[in-house]
Amino acid sequence: MSLYNLIYVSTAAADLNQFDLAEIAIQSSTNNQKVDVTGMLLYAKGSFIQVLEGPRDMVLERFAIIATDPRHGNIQHILDGPLHKRHFSNWSMGFRHVQPPVNWRSAESDYFWLTQKGFDAALFQTKPGLAMQLLLDYSRK
Repeated sequence: MSLYNLIYVSTAAADLNQFDLAEIAIQSSTNNQKVDVTGMLLYAKGSFIQVLEGPRDMVLERFAIIATDPRHGNIQHILDGPLHKRHFSNWSMGFRHVQPPVNWRSAESDYFWLTQKGFDAALFQTKPGLAMQLLLDYSRK
């Protein structure tokens, strides 16, 4: 089986609350597990960044469903392509609500400039490796 990954940034619906975020995480995990898709979802300041990985057809199918989900808007593609190995194999869908760091010497403070106004799709499109590094680092917390 060949693996594939896809990263995107989107704007969250204005009326999303903590309950909605938890529901997205649970639904994503349940649905992804059924089709062998893994990944990570981050939320900050009204925006999402997500990586999906797994069989190409399943990743594209999950992404098509996300594209029609009213909880996501202004979806911006960051990168996609073949993948040699999964980076998020322990997560059917990991989720983190990224907030300002309590301790400015923590790992989160390294990324505060990326998250303080939400995720900037234009920046990640020019530096897709930064998007992947952000997702990987938060998956390890």
